[in-house]
Amino acid sequence: MKKLLSSVRSALIGSLIIFSLIVFGFPPNSSDQLLMGSFFASLFLISSSGATLIVYRMRVAQSNKEMILGSIIPSIRTGLLIGGGITFILVLNTLQILTVWNALLAVSILFLVELFFQGGK
Repeated sequence: MKKLLSSVRSALIGSLIIFSLIVFGFPPNSSDQLLMGSFFASLFLISSSGATLIVYRMRVAQSNKEMILGSIIPSIRTGLLIGGGITFILVLNTLQILTVWNALLAVSILFLVELFFQGGK
């Protein structure tokens, strides 16, 4: 399980490097679809792995360090949901079809999915 956590950390570092190469190396307005796809893929990896690490630290602190290894899988699931939500909303914004109602609907769906997984214990 600790290897899983270290692989999340290495994914965060690797995706930060790729993201910085894309952002500082290419102009975002005149890019093709492959570059935009790699931008959103690296953004998804950054947001999901960062959220995973943050949620994991919060879960460990909440349980008074009793459930250290049992908090990894739920933290990864929550991080993937947060990363997917952020990426989905930014893709909608890039396509210029994002409204407040679309964003609220996406956030509420992700919230309900997480509540479903939390209630299944």
